[in-house]
Amino acid sequence: MVPCEDFLGWSAWSEWSSCSSDGIRLRHRRCLVEQPSSKECHGAEFEKTACVPNECEEIQTASSATLPIVISVCLLITVACCLATYRFAKKRFLISAEEALNKTTTTTASFDTYPNQYSSLPTKDYYDQRPKRQSSFRVQAKTSNWAMAMAL
Repeated sequence: MVPCEDFLGWSAWSEWSSCSSDGIRLRHRRCLVEQPSSKECHGAEFEKTACVPNECEEIQTASSATLPIVISVCLLITVACCLATYRFAKKRFLISAEEALNKTTTTTASFDTYPNQYSSLPTKDYYDQRPKRQSSFRVQAKTSNWAMAMAL
């Protein structure tokens, strides 16, 4: 805070000037004493400061008609984006009822579609008796002399 001695001998500060294009405003005061003593008229005769928004008279505010216009434009843009997205999705992902009814069913590739294809579908064999299981290892049984001697 400014000491009280700085106010001795000075007139009151003038009103702040209008904001300049640079965003600065000024005010001034005068020394009321013709021959000031050492305690009178201390400090600057002019003071400048940056403009504070909403404090200067020259700051323009939006008219009352601006808000509805801005809201209307935003709504129109939103509706246009939604319609464009819907049309794109419908065209890309949805098919019409006519297309769905007229669409012929296509068969998927089966075993006989391609030439020289062998079918390896499992089949069921019918036997009166199940065949004896066979080992996958075929080893010739060697008979030794000792085994033959035991058999006799």
